Amino acid sequence: MKKLKGSIRSKVTVTIFLLILSGMSVFGFAAGDERYSEKENRYLAIKPDLDRENLLNGKYQEDYETYLADKTVFRNKWIEFKTYIELASLKKDVNGVYFGKDNYLIARQDTDKFETENADKNCEYLEEFVDNYKKNTDICVMLVPNTSEILKDKLPKYAYNFNETRYINDIYKEIGEDNTVDVNEILKAHKDEYLYYKTDHHWTTLGAYYAFTEYADKTGINIEKYTTKLVTDKFYGTMSSKVNLEIEADKVYIYEPDKEEEVSVSYNNSTELKDSLYEMSALDKKDKYSIFLGGNNPLVQITTNAKNDRKVLVIKDSFAHCFIPFMISGFSKIDVVDLRYYNGSIGKMIEEGGYTDILVLYNVGNFVEDKNIYKLVN
Repeated sequence: MKKLKGSIRSKVTVTIFLLILSGMSVFGFAAGDERYSEKENRYLAIKPDLDRENLLNGKYQEDYETYLADKTVFRNKWIEFKTYIELASLKKDVNGVYFGKDNYLIARQDTDKFETENADKNCEYLEEFVDNYKKNTDICVMLVPNTSEILKDKLPKYAYNFNETRYINDIYKEIGEDNTVDVNEILKAHKDEYLYYKTDHHWTTLGAYYAFTEYADKTGINIEKYTTKLVTDKFYGTMSSKVNLEIEADKVYIYEPDKEEEVSVSYNNSTELKDSLYEMSALDKKDKYSIFLGGNNPLVQITTNAKNDRKVLVIKDSFAHCFIPFMISGFSKIDVVDLRYYNGSIGKMIEEGGYTDILVLYNVGNFVEDKNIYKLVN
């Protein structure tokens, strides 16, 4: 009799759970296709097309499961609930995020991420690119380590951490010291300062500033004096979106030069020119980091009032966004390209741009995973 009651109870539980899931799906579809999640700062999956080949190889089923997960109503609450469950089960990380000391949410960096064919190819493309242009331009490569590398003392004791310093040094050996900027040591020397956001994967403006001092020393740029300005203390970044818990928000600072500087900024070949590198309207959005250069754009072209003829091409990921404002005093023209979105010829751009300098600036984790580095030599 007890076994029968237990069986009935189990069936009732399963039935209720399935009804909840069905109801969530119905509400999700009724809500329509939301394309972008501001909370998670990413585009959501779209309903896949039914294709015979994808159906047979299982890709359609996999894509449809992702689509259904993204359609789930109250998705953010479910992410929060899932986080609590995984923490209670003593899981080492939640959705690839470690809960570190002093409220740091730190992305897990696995060895497998750096030991892929794509990572190896990207290193080869980068070496070839430097070889192609180092004779005629002052070219520098800056690979930025992740939070987990610089703030190792913030990681939980059980956390695994890939040795990014050694990995970056190996790449630099192939490229040559003359064409690289090592920022690892200066970041480690200042690791007790606010170098990385606690809720986001980016470095802070202070971290970028310290890196800039190394770049300035390498390239002969004067370092100006700045006044720091707090623009928000309510920034929640990509790491917090992965766990969706109420935690301490980050602060975002901009550095205003004491010396007057003028800029003219064009986004994506637009004829509309702006006179600031900061998009203050971003402070009203979830992704407040996009205050820097307006977020991700294929092409940004900047002219300055610098009294020189130096022109630089910056090929980058989003770590460069809070770095570039420090470059204003050193170059009369700064062109900024994001290979993820830019489909023009880099070779033709360099040929026609008359650049005296080239800077390749990437977070090392983004660099090894990027599928567009081939555009450097294509």
